[in-house]
Amino acid sequence: MRTRSLVTLLLAACLAACASEVRQLPAPFQSLPAAGQRISLSQEVEAMPESGYRRKIAAGSRFQHVGRISQGEVYKPIAGAAIVVEGRHMHEAWIVLNGGSLAGFYLPVEQSFSPVGTPVPFPFKHLQE
Repeated sequence: MRTRSLVTLLLAACLAACASEVRQLPAPFQSLPAAGQRISLSQEVEAMPESGYRRKIAAGSRFQHVGRISQGEVYKPIAGAAIVVEGRHMHEAWIVLNGGSLAGFYLPVEQSFSPVGTPVPFPFKHLQE
């Protein structure tokens, strides 16, 4: 029993040590001059950032348009809809939409962009102010 616990602990430590870094591309952020449009996600979306840790964003999650980067329009989660992109470290993330699809995540602390492997349709509705 003790050996099994030790093996499990070592395996968990190895997996944690092997976690990949979150891919980050420089992304100069241009904020909007005024509060932007609010949107609500119509159905759950699942995306796979290049770090390999799948992210699910729940239907009904709400976001506010706050700016843009070269990869698309940046929306910040509102009303408790925090998003974290995970790799070797965890990063606060805002969504980046391009042409109606989730292109990746803007990491505001790092001021960088983390792409998803394949853009995912992001069905949303505009909220009334």
